[in-house]
Amino acid sequence: MRRTSFLILLFGCFLLIGFNAKADLETINGVKITRDDNSVSIENKWVALNYNLKLGTYTAKDKLKNLEVIYNASTNINSFSSKDLDAVRSFKTETIFDILGKGASILISSKKAGFPTQLLRIKLYESLSTVVFEAGIKNTTDKDFIVKKIVPVADASLFKNQQLNNKFRLLNGEGGGIETFIQKEPAVLSQNNVVLNFGGGSNPHTLVAGGLTYNEFEKSVQITEDNLRAPDLANLLPNASMLEYVDIGEISDPSIPKYVTIDKFNNKTKFKFAGSFAEAKSIIYDSGEFKIDFKNLKFDEDYILGLVFGSNYDSQKQSVLLLQNGEETELLAPTLLPDLSTGKSPKLYLFPISAKLRENGLATIIIRKNTGSNTILNELVFYKGSITDVNSPIEIPKSPSKFINVKFNLFAEDPIGKRVSPGETYLPAKDAFYLNFSESNPINAAEDYALTVKKAQQVSLKHYFFPTICLWYAMQPLYGGGVAGSVRAINDSPGAVAEMQMVKNSGWLKYTTMGIRLVPDSYGKNNENGWWDDEHWQKYGSGDAERQGTTEMELPGAHYRKPYETTKKWASAVRELGGLPFFYMQSGVRSNDYCEAFPNQMLHNTAYHKIGGKPETLNFNYGSYDFTDTAFVKHMTKVYADLRDAKISGMMFDFPQTVWAPYGGMDDKFATTGSHYRKVFELASKGLGAKAYNQERNITRGSDLTAGIVESQRIWGDIDVITAEMVMRGGLRWYKNRVLYNYDMDAKSLTKAMPSDNNDGINKLLTMSYVTASRLILGESFAKLDTNKIHSLSRVFPYHDKPKSARPIDAFSSDYPRIYDFEVDSTWHQLTYYNEDNEYPKTISSSLNGVPGYGGLGLNENKNYYVYDFWNNNLVGIFAGSDSLKLTLRKGEARMMSVREQTKNPQVLSTDRHLMQGFIELSNVQYTNRLLSGDAQLVENETMKIIIAINGKKPKSVLIEKGKASFKMIDKNLMELSLATEKSEKLKWNVKF
Repeated sequence: MRRTSFLILLFGCFLLIGFNAKADLETINGVKITRDDNSVSIENKWVALNYNLKLGTYTAKDKLKNLEVIYNASTNINSFSSKDLDAVRSFKTETIFDILGKGASILISSKKAGFPTQLLRIKLYESLSTVVFEAGIKNTTDKDFIVKKIVPVADASLFKNQQLNNKFRLLNGEGGGIETFIQKEPAVLSQNNVVLNFGGGSNPHTLVAGGLTYNEFEKSVQITEDNLRAPDLANLLPNASMLEYVDIGEISDPSIPKYVTIDKFNNKTKFKFAGSFAEAKSIIYDSGEFKIDFKNLKFDEDYILGLVFGSNYDSQKQSVLLLQNGEETELLAPTLLPDLSTGKSPKLYLFPISAKLRENGLATIIIRKNTGSNTILNELVFYKGSITDVNSPIEIPKSPSKFINVKFNLFAEDPIGKRVSPGETYLPAKDAFYLNFSESNPINAAEDYALTVKKAQQVSLKHYFFPTICLWYAMQPLYGGGVAGSVRAINDSPGAVAEMQMVKNSGWLKYTTMGIRLVPDSYGKNNENGWWDDEHWQKYGSGDAERQGTTEMELPGAHYRKPYETTKKWASAVRELGGLPFFYMQSGVRSNDYCEAFPNQMLHNTAYHKIGGKPETLNFNYGSYDFTDTAFVKHMTKVYADLRDAKISGMMFDFPQTVWAPYGGMDDKFATTGSHYRKVFELASKGLGAKAYNQERNITRGSDLTAGIVESQRIWGDIDVITAEMVMRGGLRWYKNRVLYNYDMDAKSLTKAMPSDNNDGINKLLTMSYVTASRLILGESFAKLDTNKIHSLSRVFPYHDKPKSARPIDAFSSDYPRIYDFEVDSTWHQLTYYNEDNEYPKTISSSLNGVPGYGGLGLNENKNYYVYDFWNNNLVGIFAGSDSLKLTLRKGEARMMSVREQTKNPQVLSTDRHLMQGFIELSNVQYTNRLLSGDAQLVENETMKIIIAINGKKPKSVLIEKGKASFKMIDKNLMELSLATEKSEKLKWNVKF
């Protein structure tokens, strides 16, 4: 026995010695690092990453599943790839103690002659399954180097030996006013982040990737697959052969067409509202026209040019012309392009470029807009062959995905880039990246991501527990103002005070406060912008008839009028009435007189710097203010100090695209486009103070660049109704809603709620605004709301202040999310069913013990649950946790239901005070010694009714510390407790059994 033990020990020592001859082991803060001649590995208990120092590639493995999730990954800085054959790679280990915890990292250096040293830091933590990447350079050259693109994960393959096409779902992570959707195919380019899931609820695999911190760069994720478009288009013309296909606007496509030249080939972008249509969604554009010339053609052969057109709205018209020997011939008359945002397919137009045609001289094709802001081109196809029918376009729907060679890229990009001086190291922890594939459930994985970003970015949101009336909407005839002669608010300083007086007179303040937003928006070439002072707010009114084509949107006079002719006067008056004064700026919209007075405070230090590229109509294609200029920053500091002194509660920043400056011109030569943009909101956040609410109306860009310095973000353009897509957009951002941003679906006019023939319309509007957004703007004067509408509005206020929103629990298993679950705790869920159809009823079902994300609530199958309907004020029933909850909703109905685990003792099921049925208005509810008790936040002179299941006990008496209390039995198991007091206050109550 002793001999056997000795041999085992000796063999173990031999293995250890042999292993150490090949590898060196080091454990730092619970993270293990392994190294040998060819590679270095870093791992914790969840993940392992192995970096091949010879090839410049790496893998990332899910240790619990023994699965390589990403492999053949590399890194890029601009055009320098870590895989370049002449790169020499090395590494060092590091200890980590930061805001996310303690752990370790490896720092990979890739050196290549003529380039700065490329750096990649891979960080793992002792108690997190998240992989954090930081990437940058050490500038080892003798010149400044501009970092424009940072790619810590480049061209990585995904989920080795797994069937990605098994119930594949991909949620994009766009912000602002950019569409959010779940697609069933892999091709996507998304700002911020993505949530990738496949395998379904029984065998799920999930990957979440995106930006972790934001400072100088926006972050994006791109997932691609082998192009199937070309074979599909090749087969369209049986008598012709395809020579070339160009996905012409693809942002990352480096190819140069072989047979054509396009004069505006570098103006590339993508449609924001064209769904998951990858190829036709990416475009090139120009405010004028395109010219296409030909090259490498054989003189005696016939060719066919194919142009693919699809638009992003329903009024884009274009024509195609032939330019030859100085004369134009129309090949395609002005034609309305299909609107991809409504689900239509793009069309392929074919034009013969025959040998006979070319005998008359060199041919140039012109594409010219007839209506629309830009000429656009989506795709180009070039065939060898001939065609006679040139008048019938071919509809070309999406090419089906084959999930072949799916690749994943995680990157940061900036049009100007970061300037790094010789000898300096740029490895920004404030522009880090996130990767996690250890949490299989996509709902949990997305929430983990947002909470990690919240912590790393130090986001601390103030929540909008109150509604806000927007005076611009409440005045405009197109929106809440209504037809001429109807009651409307006035968007000026006396109007703000008058509106708040009406709010106070209505009795609203017994529920919560009210925000009043004054919107000074003048569109003349000289206006309030830049100046942003009382003098200029006293000078200009709303609107611009010449620009808008109507006088109905104009405000005669000025925004500031006596007796409230200063910010301090009108804001103080609103506060004295119990409200919160909100204000408005047009970000970087120019005022020519300010630009002329202070040209050195402008980008490029000139009053009129003409900019090219995509036209900025608000600024007439001239540059705007330089937010890095010392004098302008000093000026803005005073602007915000004055507003803070006036006790302005917050700002709406409109048209923020006007301060997105890809054309540069900042005084700070080290600023990026992203840091210049972020500076706008940093100045406001610091200047207005910690209590201010600042909003970014970011409709044209979907970046999370402002996380941590603004409170809310608009997710829709100008609108005062609610739509199904709007609800979906907010709902699919549940994990960031109230965590990174308060999402705002723009103004809502309660009198326009649909369906209009019963209360379901207004109840649906209020319910889904609460559930899928976190701020409610009212688009009409309080004078237009009767007592019933004000009462309905009061049922959703105050909004809760927890960093959490209801989950769309059917998001990854349905065509459209209709079921939302807010888990209060393991025994209590607030469940919403939503019928988006305003014309027909709909049956909706969820599995109570099913998997969240795939239609389930995750309840205990061995328990029973009460389900109580708030708006319909009835007990839906008692259900086993193993049951399905199947309900038929009326047209346009949204039901909020409290789902509570059944106990042996009396328990609260609901109240009539608030949509959340006790989550906000009740606290400290408990049953001890035959006494059910709690605290109730009561409203002045308004009876609160609490629904209680007695569960076999018999109520004897009720008591409240002051005020009135009574009860009655609804049926043999349900009692209704009524509480009332003469003023709004929190009071203790109890029921003795």
